[in-house]
Amino acid sequence: MKTKLLLIATTVALLMVIMYDAKANDALEEAMLNGLKQMNEAQSAQDLKNAVNVFERIAQAAPDHWEPYYFAGLANIKMANYTEDMEAKDNHWDDALKQISKGLERAPMESELIALQGYCYMLKVSVDPATRGQSMSPKAIGAFQKALAINSANPRATLMLGQMELGMAQFFGTGPEKGCGLIKKSLDLFDSFEKPTPYAPDWGKEWATNVAQSCP
Repeated sequence: MKTKLLLIATTVALLMVIMYDAKANDALEEAMLNGLKQMNEAQSAQDLKNAVNVFERIAQAAPDHWEPYYFAGLANIKMANYTEDMEAKDNHWDDALKQISKGLERAPMESELIALQGYCYMLKVSVDPATRGQSMSPKAIGAFQKALAINSANPRATLMLGQMELGMAQFFGTGPEKGCGLIKKSLDLFDSFEKPTPYAPDWGKEWATNVAQSCP
C-alpha cells in the first residue's frame, strides 16, 4: 500500500513539473514572439530600443535561454541603421557585442550567437576598411568559421562569411568566385533550414538572394 501511495505521489509530482514546464515554455514563446514582432515592425531607433528592453526582461526571466540576448543584440545592430554618425554606430554595435557576450555565457558553443558576433565585427570593418580591416577582418572571419565548425548548416554564418569574402575581394581587386560560392551555398541552406523553435533566428535569405543576383 505504501509503495502504491509513493508511486501515485511521485507520478502526480512529475505531472505537475511537466505542466509547469509546459506553461513556462508557452509564456516564453509568447513573450519572444511579441518581442520579435516589435523588432520586425520597428519604424525608429526608439522602437528598436523598446524591443531591446523586452528581450532583456525576458532574459532575466528565462536564465536558461540564450535567444533573448541574441535578439537584443540583433535589435542593437539594427539601431545603427538609424544614424550616419560613426561613433553612434560603433556604440550600437558595442552594445550588441555586450548582449551577445551575455548570451555566450549561457551557451558558449551556440553557432548563431558566434555568427552574430562576427556580424558586428564585419559591420565595424565596413565603415572604415582601410583602418579597421587588418585588425577586425580576422575577428569576423574567425567568428564565422567557428560558427560553421559548430554547425556547418548555419545559413547565416555561411552568408556572412561569403559577404566578407566578397568585400575583401573587392578591396584587394581579386575575383568574387569564393564569396559568390558561399552566397549560393547559403541559399541552399536557407531552403533546407528548419527552425528548432518558433522564435529561433531565421533571417538572412532576402539578403542572400539580393547578393546572389550580382554574382556571375
